Amino acid sequence: MISLGMMILLGAGVLKLLDLTEFARSLSSWSYLPNGSLVIVALAVPIGEVAASGLWFSRAAPRLACRLGLGLLLAFTLVYAGHLALGHAPECRCFGKLSAYANSRGAAWIVIARNAVLMLLIAPGALARKGAPVRRPAGAPAAFTLIETILVVAIVGLLLTLVLPSLSGARDAARRAGHLSRLRQHATVFTNYGMDWDDYFPAPTDPDATYTVFYPNGEVVPLGYFDVDWRWTVPMAPYYDDNALHPSFFPPDDPAWYGTMYYYSCTFIADPRFWNPKTRTGPEQWRGTRGDEVLYPALKGLFFNMHDRAEVPPPFTGAGAAFVDASAEFVKAERFRPWYPNGEGPWRARIHPSMSLQGRWLIHTIDGVRGRDVASR
Repeated sequence: MISLGMMILLGAGVLKLLDLTEFARSLSSWSYLPNGSLVIVALAVPIGEVAASGLWFSRAAPRLACRLGLGLLLAFTLVYAGHLALGHAPECRCFGKLSAYANSRGAAWIVIARNAVLMLLIAPGALARKGAPVRRPAGAPAAFTLIETILVVAIVGLLLTLVLPSLSGARDAARRAGHLSRLRQHATVFTNYGMDWDDYFPAPTDPDATYTVFYPNGEVVPLGYFDVDWRWTVPMAPYYDDNALHPSFFPPDDPAWYGTMYYYSCTFIADPRFWNPKTRTGPEQWRGTRGDEVLYPALKGLFFNMHDRAEVPPPFTGAGAAFVDASAEFVKAERFRPWYPNGEGPWRARIHPSMSLQGRWLIHTIDGVRGRDVASR
């Protein structure tokens, strides 16, 4: 039974090391962890799991292996319990982080139960009296020495250090390719919308109303005028099989919700003069725009991938973008042109008014649809 527990512990450690970036990201929702400790915890846990199981299967120090494994499991379980008891929701209250926080709390109960079973399997070896034999598999070969075990663990660690960056890079490249594919799909759908509606881009909210209310699947979803940038998925559902929760709105592992992190540029629902500080007058300039008003289809962004801002650590290095010509690419941060500094201005244009003053790349392009989000491609 101890060997079964150690085998599970070894598998868990190896899987964490093979996807260290994702393991570290899962720990990032632990709001009470001290700053700077995330990397240490993300490395120490899988290395400790591999080391404990290595000591057991090498027969070098089975009692020490059991105690190390039991200590790791107990510490990690207590930390998870603390996450449930002491952790708090993200202060920004943004949907993406709130969903990740809720998912992490749900997964914590599963982890605690799993660790409890593993501790029961390993505990007999850890609690054995000094000098008492610890049961090993029948017919086991001669044991490695402690030095040999340390060398094996060191070599495995070195190999993993060499291999992990390439694996992580491949995973990031696959994730980025998936985002770009979805961005191209949405740009194509919006182009088809223009063919149906006299070359106009989608502008589903009413500029003369405080809110425009939609009812997807019987739910009530009110939108301020510019809230369409992240909730365009609701009014555009007829172009996505009448599904406001269409899978293309989210990456495969993200929960479905009435919104998306593929932001639609607000410049397509206001006159170009609204996006120039010399000519902005106010809400009377809020209107839909047409494709023939776009001067640079290959340089004017239509969608901005906000996942790239959430998934990469600071500083911001770039993001995926789809353009009016239905192309998409990853744009480095230095290539983006400046945005309109005051966003949508002081007028009540959103459910949460504070968002109106946050200027963003591509979302608030200077000169609107007549401007450019990148200088060249």
